[in-house]
Amino acid sequence: PTITRSASDIYRLTPSSDGNSFGGRNDQYNNFSLDGSIFNNPFGLDAATPGGQTDAQPISLDAIDQIQVGLAPFDVTQAGFTGASVNAITKSGTNQFSGTAFFFFRNQGMTGSKVSGNDIVVPDLQQTQVGFSIGGPIIKNKLFFFANLEVERREDAGSNVVADSGVPGANVSRVSAADMQTVSDALRTIYNYETGSFENYIHDTDNTKGIIKLDWNINSNHTLTATYNFLDAVKGKPAHPSAIGRRGPDVTTLQFQNSGYEISNIIHSGIVELKSIFGNKFSNNLQLGFTKFEDSRDPFSTPFPVLNINQNGIRAIVAGHEPFSIHNRLEQDVIQITENFSIYTGKHEITIGTSLEKFSFDNSFNLGVYEPFGVPYDGGTFGPGFASVADFLLFINSGAMDPVAGYSQTVFDGNNAADTWALAETNVGQWAFYVQDRIEMSPNFTLTAGIRMDLPLYFDTSDKIQENIDRKGGQYDPINNPFGTYDPTTEYFDEDGNSIFFDHLQLPDQVPLISPRVGINWSPKEDLQIRGGSGLFTGRLPFVWSINISTVL
Repeated sequence: PTITRSASDIYRLTPSSDGNSFGGRNDQYNNFSLDGSIFNNPFGLDAATPGGQTDAQPISLDAIDQIQVGLAPFDVTQAGFTGASVNAITKSGTNQFSGTAFFFFRNQGMTGSKVSGNDIVVPDLQQTQVGFSIGGPIIKNKLFFFANLEVERREDAGSNVVADSGVPGANVSRVSAADMQTVSDALRTIYNYETGSFENYIHDTDNTKGIIKLDWNINSNHTLTATYNFLDAVKGKPAHPSAIGRRGPDVTTLQFQNSGYEISNIIHSGIVELKSIFGNKFSNNLQLGFTKFEDSRDPFSTPFPVLNINQNGIRAIVAGHEPFSIHNRLEQDVIQITENFSIYTGKHEITIGTSLEKFSFDNSFNLGVYEPFGVPYDGGTFGPGFASVADFLLFINSGAMDPVAGYSQTVFDGNNAADTWALAETNVGQWAFYVQDRIEMSPNFTLTAGIRMDLPLYFDTSDKIQENIDRKGGQYDPINNPFGTYDPTTEYFDEDGNSIFFDHLQLPDQVPLISPRVGINWSPKEDLQIRGGSGLFTGRLPFVWSINISTVL
């Protein structure tokens, strides 16, 4: 039983896991895969699994046949993680036609309304999940198919708090409804800007996902499997509750509906696997995969500056555009190729393999660009906030906000016309080569020994960094380019007080990572098995952790 219908409800049963973390490692260090294809969020923003930003499961539980969890495997063909490898294996069609269908529904009436005997506010909720799976033969004994589709629709209250209108209650804010309406009316009258409602509004969470899989028995020596899956998910959200100061919505701070945004996760993924045997001495496994992630934040607001208003020194009212959602886009393309060739000779199973992973990231992030520098405006993204609603009204009625409000639309129109929104592009990858021997020392004792080499690849990343530097104004020169934003001559200091400098065009050396491993599998009795070993394990880190160093410049 699982309300979320999440694969994590299954693999969290692994003793070393608390859900997505394994052995205490950050969940971004895991490698999630679907039938062997890379299926985690390699850029590493927010959620470790795709669809996590929209609270969507990337694959229906109804399509999963098995889930494999590996921690510190002694098999050198498994790599790319220092947390855990979680591989979901999807179902396949058989010679018998079969199918399933399901429907789930819940609302706020199915949740508790008391804690320790005290009534609590139960927010509105409506959720439905519906889907089906079908599989069977296209050509009996030869070609099979499996297909699955799942649709989820959910409605949640955008805010569980109402403004103070004189009626007491557990979910009544300190901010008055009169103040909220006054701010909304002023912005509509002077700038024709719609704030949206400040209470009783709904956020939608919708996602659709599906998979189709073909299994082809080409002949007695070769089989081909092709899998395609997709996810199309959106979720409405309020402005972040705590980034750059508090923004609620809660009893202390209220925000308008249009200060939120809708986040979108779109995924298209496919992998083809060819398995071959040659006599009784050789076998081969070839995988070719491609995954495309498209993530974006679409604001509810039209272009407008952030507006923060305080009450008794603490932020009380938030209006305007969500600051992190100004043309916020992330596109990720992942290409993977894996080739494993095995030789069976006597007591030895020798595997020689190679793999190539290529990651392309295009990230557009434009925090704060709707507010002009040098123009006095206390209510902005990085401002202290207006001291009161009265102070805000004096400011807006005097016309002092006119250049700020007009600037945001100018920035929006200009960047769209010239395609000049901020853009950081990075192309990186990893090439691996490995060899392993699995030796059957005796009928009940197996020794596995192997070594793996992983080499980081940067492709044209240095050129892309230079393009980003040029896009943001180029290298600083007090005489020739005083408006440049990048200055590698800036002096920093390490923990010992030593002077250091950073030139982000100089990428780290391409140093091979060597991972030797050895493992044993011993069965001294029929009902007893002892496994163990040792080795070095290397894996990918979330690329946003390193990429941000260069993209923020």
